Amino acid sequence: MIGSKGQEDEWFWSPDSNEGWCLSGDYRWNSIEPLMRIYRKNTPSLIPKKFARMLEHFPAKKGANIFKLLGPTYSSSIKDRLVKDAHWLNQRSSDPYFSFYRETNEWLSTLQPAVLNMPRYNSIIHNGTDIKASVYQSEDTGLVYIRPPDYARDRSKTGRLSVVNGVRVLTMKAEYRNILRDAWQIDFEAMEPRFLLSLLGKTVNGDFYDWVANQCGFKIMTRNQVKVAVLSSMYGHKNQIREVTELLGLHVFEKALQEEVERGWIKNWFGRPIYAGEVRGRHLVSLWLQSTCADAALLGFKNFCVLNPSIVPHWTIHDALIYTADDSTISEIPTQSSIIIEWNDKKIAMPYKIGRVE
Repeated sequence: MIGSKGQEDEWFWSPDSNEGWCLSGDYRWNSIEPLMRIYRKNTPSLIPKKFARMLEHFPAKKGANIFKLLGPTYSSSIKDRLVKDAHWLNQRSSDPYFSFYRETNEWLSTLQPAVLNMPRYNSIIHNGTDIKASVYQSEDTGLVYIRPPDYARDRSKTGRLSVVNGVRVLTMKAEYRNILRDAWQIDFEAMEPRFLLSLLGKTVNGDFYDWVANQCGFKIMTRNQVKVAVLSSMYGHKNQIREVTELLGLHVFEKALQEEVERGWIKNWFGRPIYAGEVRGRHLVSLWLQSTCADAALLGFKNFCVLNPSIVPHWTIHDALIYTADDSTISEIPTQSSIIIEWNDKKIAMPYKIGRVE
């Protein structure tokens, strides 16, 4: 791995780096390559496979001259890349999304292993769900733990999380989350439409879809039908509902975003670049909203952990965070309240609900 303190002449080989950015070829929290890919910059492999296999046989000695070991041709090419990448980084050092990405990515790295509920764990193993590679037993306590997954934020256009290593929590059946012992879940329910409303200066407490039904006069629709009406209207599906479109101000957001498109690019609320290409209309709102809420959830969870330092976070599943805590901490946290999400002098309150993972 190559680390940097941010200047062109300060890149260095290191077995680990917690200062500045680093080139690592993986998904360390401060690896620059995923961020570069968000900006659609090409990031070739740092060390070709044949060299990587060769380096496995060399001891990791402090100060080892890796450039010399890999030969003059590679040494020249990697030094050239370092200069170019450092120049690219320095040119964008004032981009507000860089600091946001780094702050929230650093929080993701604080997710901790969780103690397993063994009877429940054994039941899903018998059902054919294989997560054994993420499970280990502590020699000190004898407890069995499951490691948190490694997440990526550059594998989708909007920045929604992907699991690149470990248990596939994003696609795991909800009923399997109870394999964690004494786990709790904070959930930003109906986060995307709530976020739109917050930008219009409105906050809805209680059940969001019941509120929509009352506001729009949907007297004979079930809650699930109201939810479908909201999602269809937000994401540009055929069955859009005029009352929902007006309630959420979707035409206003649609027009504003179309005016912001520049060479096929837009930015979400935090400044993340989104390549929209030829996408326009309500689908543009969908891209912007999914990307914004993916980032907002991470910042909201980070703020929740800062406000409640005794909790131990384990998994994030889009707009939900799975965590554990001692009984006194659990009793002190309101089961329904709001978390402030603030960035670059912009602030919203995002309602949440908390419940035990059953």
